[in-house]
Amino acid sequence: MEAGIINNSGTAKSSSNSWKQGSGYDSCMKVYGAIRDTGYATGNAPTELELDIDGQEYGFTVDIPACSGKHITKTYRNFVLDETIVEDAGQAESQIRVERQKIGSNPNVLSGIIELHDKHQKGADFVQIWKWNLKKVKKIN
Repeated sequence: MEAGIINNSGTAKSSSNSWKQGSGYDSCMKVYGAIRDTGYATGNAPTELELDIDGQEYGFTVDIPACSGKHITKTYRNFVLDETIVEDAGQAESQIRVERQKIGSNPNVLSGIIELHDKHQKGADFVQIWKWNLKKVKKIN
């Protein structure tokens, strides 16, 4: 997600991208098959930043806009493209809540990264990456 936020409100842009592939042999039909899935979606929406600073730690919450896009599945038989299916894809609105981050040497710049790996399926790794770089600037009225 990317957001341009001034005085705690602004516009956020989110995206969802995925890719996976697999292959196998069907002994009944005596064919080699492969599947390649690609998904992509983007969203834009107004958002607000709620920032809490307590001593040497900080946390924040920011809204993530819903995404809409396409999911493309390509099926191959004997190494030849057999079928392409294009479906509408979507991801609902959500929030990022970051807690207990240490304030660095410059208290006017809060930056960091969190990576979450979800290996719920053998051979698959779903990764979410959150990066932020918050800079304190002169308040605009």
